[in-house]
Amino acid sequence: MKALRFKILFLLVLSCSTGYLFAQTIEEQMTKSHPDCQTMLMNAMDVLPKLYREKSLDSLDRAVDLWERSCSGMPELSITRMLLDIEERKFTLGKDIDGSTLVLLNDYARYFPSPARYEVPKNAFYRFSSAWALLLLKNRKLGDNEKFICKVLSGEISNPQKEIEMNPQAYPEFSAMVEKMYERERNQPRTNLALSTGVWIPTGHLTTLGVHPSFGLQVGMRNLHHQLDLTLQFRYLHSANPYAVKVNGYLDSTDYYFGGYIGLDYAYYLVSEKRYDFGLMAGMGYDGFDFSPDPYNYYYYDPYYSSNLTIGSFNANLGLRFNYYISHHFYIGLQARYNAINYTTHGGSNLSGDAFSIDLIFGSNSSKYWK
Repeated sequence: MKALRFKILFLLVLSCSTGYLFAQTIEEQMTKSHPDCQTMLMNAMDVLPKLYREKSLDSLDRAVDLWERSCSGMPELSITRMLLDIEERKFTLGKDIDGSTLVLLNDYARYFPSPARYEVPKNAFYRFSSAWALLLLKNRKLGDNEKFICKVLSGEISNPQKEIEMNPQAYPEFSAMVEKMYERERNQPRTNLALSTGVWIPTGHLTTLGVHPSFGLQVGMRNLHHQLDLTLQFRYLHSANPYAVKVNGYLDSTDYYFGGYIGLDYAYYLVSEKRYDFGLMAGMGYDGFDFSPDPYNYYYYDPYYSSNLTIGSFNANLGLRFNYYISHHFYIGLQARYNAINYTTHGGSNLSGDAFSIDLIFGSNSSKYWK
């Protein structure tokens, strides 16, 4: 009987103890904190430099593994892993380098000159990584790719991408990756910003106005074959000949001229290669010019001149476009098109006719706003 009571008592105590321990474990699990990546970076900068100084590479490797479990893809972690692989002679181009690494090195080089403006852990990271890279350059026999990475991380190379583009033979693997990166970018949506200067050449009775120079702005987007732009152009200089316009029932003549075009332009590139584009284009919009008395006749005044009259027309145009890329982003373009327009002077001079326009374009494509 005593044995039975002892067993029952033992089971009750065990049950209570287990419940308490279970409850305690759940409470710990529910209330324990998980360090964020910023905290992990701070911890890493407390631990890694000491391990490196002690040459405890196994411990350093384990610490980086733990960091990777929580913050895989963190830029500071990726750079640390690269340095560690170079230190342990594990670095291989195919395994460790891709297009994202080039972006990583470019970002590092851009921010490295002024690390003091960052919070303490990032400041410590830049000092640690640059010192490590310098020691590798000084004490190790490195391959060309490893030297390049260490020169970037030590601050010796301030613009990695430009260095690769200017010396493709020195960095053939990196150069191939840059080309592949730009090839992918050309297939993505890109913004287009451009300035233009050109000439507007009228036909038919519109030749009364004469040839006019123009300048303009284009803002739009494109991918490999398609481009859509909002185009704004201005034309200036006086008319080649006086022309008459009926205003408020009265005819008056002038040689004043200030015109322009605003519209949507679409281009389809039949050929889109690394260095050039060639294709067809079409556009539509509003075309017009302002009429006012000769600005030199200040003594002349009449109320109907108090507001400028704009002579306008719908513009439908077709043409050809060619772009030549002087770098991966910047290009010089040549555009020629025929503009179908129909001006009316409300009973004044006959200005029927269309116009040719030829424009030299200086522009840039970029995909950074679409990433």
